[in-house]
Amino acid sequence: APVGRGFVPPSRYPAIRRDLALETGTSMEAGHFVEIILEAGGKLLEAVECFDVYSGPNIDADRKSLAFSLSFRHRERTLKDKEVQALMDTIIARLQLAGAHLRGQ
Repeated sequence: APVGRGFVPPSRYPAIRRDLALETGTSMEAGHFVEIILEAGGKLLEAVECFDVYSGPNIDADRKSLAFSLSFRHRERTLKDKEVQALMDTIIARLQLAGAHLRGQ
């Protein structure tokens, strides 16, 4: 289930969704990365969900892939793509410091 920031009334402004696929060591838990994503995403990150965990062909035996769905929303206006991209860049940098890297890189 998505992890959010508690109940808030619905917003009339649309959410912007981004998916993120990470590769990390098999001992790392998805919940650890959810915490990092929530902290780095700030108040505009509405929810994050790990929707896939993969290990097997095309990935090293001591590695796994985690896929996350992130939902961003401003309560009072429509977000701009560049705002969301800046947050994604911050989130990715924090995840890399924690030992993950973007899948396919």
